[in-house]
Order: sequence, then structure tokens, then C-alpha cells
Amino acid sequence: MAPDSDDVAPDDEGDDGTDTVCFGYRGQQFEVELDAAQQHALDAVLRRYIAAGRVTV
Repeated sequence: MAPDSDDVAPDDEGDDGTDTVCFGYRGQQFEVELDAAQQHALDAVLRRYIAAGRVTV
């Protein structure tokens, strides 16, 4: 079930269109609640780095 609001803009109370997005950076794992527009913006920023990177376990 999606949380009630995103983590980036906590003033957007009651928005149920958020999902948990997980990502790693510099050896740390993060989770953040983002709405669809925020997910799209994050995808756009990370796209070239993901394409050049490699999956690790």
C-alpha cells in the first residue's frame, strides 16, 4: 500500500499516489517516497549513469 505523502514535499498531505523508490549511492542504500512526477525526474537524472554502470550484488 502506498504511503499518504511523499518524502520530498511533505506539505502534500493526503496524496496517495506515492511509491517507495530504493536506490544506492556510494555504498549506501536509500528509500524515499516519491510521486509519479518525482519518480520521472529522478529517472531522468539517473538514466545516463545507470546506462554506464553495472549491477552489483
